Amino acid sequence: MLRKSLVFIIVFALTAAWLQPMYSVKADTWGDGTSQILASSNSSFAIHPDGSLWGWGLNDRGQLGDGTSTDRHTPIHIMDDVIAVESNVWNTMAITSDNTLWIWGSSTYDQPLEEGIIDQYVPTRLLDNVVSVSSNRSTVMVIRTDGSLWSAGWDVSGSLGTNDNTTRMHFEKVMDDVVAVSKASSHALAIKNDGSLWAWGGNSLGQLGDGTTIDRSEPVHIKDDVSAISANGSFSAAVTADNVLWVWGHDLLQALPNDEILPQVITSPTRLGVSEGEITSVSLGDAGRFIMITLYDGSLLSYGSNTYGQLGDGSGVSFRPPEKIKDDIVSVAGSEQTVVAITGDGSLWAWGNNENGAIGDGSTTNRPMPVMIMDVFASSDPLQIPDTDSADNEENGLNQDDLDDNDLSDEYPEQEHDEINDDPEEPSERPNLESVLLTAGVVFIAILLIAILIVAYFVIKQNR
Repeated sequence: MLRKSLVFIIVFALTAAWLQPMYSVKADTWGDGTSQILASSNSSFAIHPDGSLWGWGLNDRGQLGDGTSTDRHTPIHIMDDVIAVESNVWNTMAITSDNTLWIWGSSTYDQPLEEGIIDQYVPTRLLDNVVSVSSNRSTVMVIRTDGSLWSAGWDVSGSLGTNDNTTRMHFEKVMDDVVAVSKASSHALAIKNDGSLWAWGGNSLGQLGDGTTIDRSEPVHIKDDVSAISANGSFSAAVTADNVLWVWGHDLLQALPNDEILPQVITSPTRLGVSEGEITSVSLGDAGRFIMITLYDGSLLSYGSNTYGQLGDGSGVSFRPPEKIKDDIVSVAGSEQTVVAITGDGSLWAWGNNENGAIGDGSTTNRPMPVMIMDVFASSDPLQIPDTDSADNEENGLNQDDLDDNDLSDEYPEQEHDEINDDPEEPSERPNLESVLLTAGVVFIAILLIAILIVAYFVIKQNR
C-alpha cells in the first residue's frame, strides 16, 4: 500500500509542477508597466537602463518636457530615475522608480489637471503610488501599487469605466486586481491577475468584443487566459496564454477575409491564424491600420497599412502577407505611423513616419526600413548624447533637481487626494504576478518532495 502511495505522490508532484500557471502579462508589448520605449503621435521616447528618459520629435505643446516648444530631431535628455513612459499627441507622462506619476505638455478641460493649468513644459508631479499608465488625448488610466485601476478625463461613451458617463478632473476607481491596461480613442481593455480580459467604452464598431455594438460604461468580461493586449482606434487585439493572436472591432487592418467593399465589423474575438503558438506580444498602430507581432525567437512581424513605411520592409506595399522584418527584438512600440524597437544587443532602431523627427536620426525623411538610432542600450553606463538640434542644449536641458518645484499633486484639494489614496497601509510596490506564482509553485513542490521523502523512509523501514 505504501509503495502505491509513493508512486501516486511522485506522479502527482510531477503533474502539478507541469501544470503550474504562469501568466506573463504584457500591454502594448511594454511588459508589466516598465516600458523602455514608446512611439506616439509624432514623438518618441526611450528609457536607458540607467533610468534616464530621452525624447525626440514633435514638441509644439511641450510634449518632450525639455522646457521648450522646439522640435528635436535627435534624442534629448528629459529626466532621470524613470521606469515607464506614456504619451499622446498633446502630453506625456512618466513613472519614476518611487511610483510617482509625472505629466507635461498641453492640458485642456478634459485632462486630469487643475483648471487654469494649460501648458507644462517641464515634468510636473501628478499622482503617487502608480505602476502603469495608459492614455489618449482626453483620458488617462493608471494602475496603482495595490492593483486597482483608476481613470480620469473626458468620459466618451463610457470610456472611463465608472458606470456614470461623467467627465471628471480627478481620478475615480474602476476595478481591482488589474495587471495591464490599454486605452484607445473611446474604449479600453484590461487584464486582471487571473488572466481574464475586460473591456468598456464605445462599442459601435464591435471594439469591445462582447458580441454586440452596445456601449458599456463599466467593465464587461470578454475572454480568459489572456497574456497581452493592444487597443488602438476602434480595433482590439489580444494574445492568449497558448500564444495565439485574437482580433476584433473595425477591421481597417484587413486582417480577416472580407467580400464587402467596406471594412467589416468583428464583434467577438476571432483567431488571426498567424504564427499560432509562437506569439509573445502585439502592438496596434495608426488607429488599428497596422500591427506589429513579436515571436518567441525574437522575430518581429508586421502587417497592414504601409503609407509611411511603418511596416519596415522597405516595400511601401500595404496589406501584404505578414512578414518578418527584423530578428532579436526584445521590445517594440508603434502607436501611430512610427515604430521604435530595441534589439538583444541593446541597440535602438526606428522606422516609418519622420515628418516631425520622430525617427530620431537627425532628419525629417520617412524611413521605410529600420534605422539604428543608438547602440548603447545594452549598457547601464550613463547615457550622454549631444543634441545636434541646439547649441544651447545644456542651458535648456533639465535635471532631477529642476523637478522638485513642479509638484501638482500638492494642489489637489485634501478630500480629493484622500479619495485616491484611500488605503494608508497599501504596499509601496505591487509584487510581480509571475514572481508570486513561481514562488508559490516552488514552495508547493518542495512540500511534496518532503512528503515523498517521509513516505519513502517508512517504505524502506517496513521492508527492513
